[in-house]
Amino acid sequence: MLFLSKSDIAGLASVNEAIDSVEKAFLKHAHGKSVYPPKTQFILPTEQWRWWAFMPCYIEEVGLACKIVSEYPENQKSGRPTIAAIIVLCQAETGEVIALMDGTYLTAVRTGALGAIAARYLAREAAKTVGIIGCGVQARTQLEGLTKVRGIEKVRIYDLNESAMDRFSSEMQEKLGIDIEKSNAIDVLGCDIVVTATFSKTPVVFGKNIIRGTHVTSIGAHTPDARELDDSFLRKTKIVIDSPDARKSGDLKGISGEIIEIKDVVAGKKVRTDADDITLFKSVGTALQDIAIASLAYDNAKERGVGTEISL
Repeated sequence: MLFLSKSDIAGLASVNEAIDSVEKAFLKHAHGKSVYPPKTQFILPTEQWRWWAFMPCYIEEVGLACKIVSEYPENQKSGRPTIAAIIVLCQAETGEVIALMDGTYLTAVRTGALGAIAARYLAREAAKTVGIIGCGVQARTQLEGLTKVRGIEKVRIYDLNESAMDRFSSEMQEKLGIDIEKSNAIDVLGCDIVVTATFSKTPVVFGKNIIRGTHVTSIGAHTPDARELDDSFLRKTKIVIDSPDARKSGDLKGISGEIIEIKDVVAGKKVRTDADDITLFKSVGTALQDIAIASLAYDNAKERGVGTEISL
């Protein structure tokens, strides 16, 4: 069994590679080449928000895996990661565990990859500006992914934490070479593409502030008691989700009307039919992404001689 630590994982899955791998996984899923049970998730009975999930999945010719992931927002105060994950990759033919790997970085990369895929199909081709609410790890890979599928020239960011905005701006301007400016909660919404990556319990995106033609990707608010999107926005947008689990999120709970899965969009279903259409991609995270990214990392590790062989 191959053990891949956090330091091993870095560099084993680029955003470009992840975009290709994740898109192929969803296409196979659309064609019925997967076994995809609902994720098991729960919140610990404490005063602090402490969320856990167990996410298994099988995709034909890709692999079989299960991710264990937690989200502890309070960790921000001590400088610890708010999301921690480990992925168990298995051999479907024999039932053996072939790899155990840190999944924290991979979770961020595969989330950014799917956001990029959604923008490729849903955002206007001429989109050049991005507004980001929430400047954590997930926002970084979202932005990097968007630069792979659209000609992004300018980015506005907003976070309740001023130092988080400063770090994001400094790091991402150096990495991507694009203009990033600190903004406010309203002006950040006036962009071609808007990304929300928050722990908010109340909406941060309002229909009255979204301009025609905007594409929004919401990757926070993945539980029934959290919200990033207000009702007026939801009434005016075409909704695409990553999986049925997204319907249980606070944003979409009780929403009626057509909701399309991204697998069907990847397989050819048209969503944006006019430049003025407003589109939403609501993502709560899927095991399909995890298998795609874990298999990619494993194959690259074997090819490059990275990791440690262990036995239990």
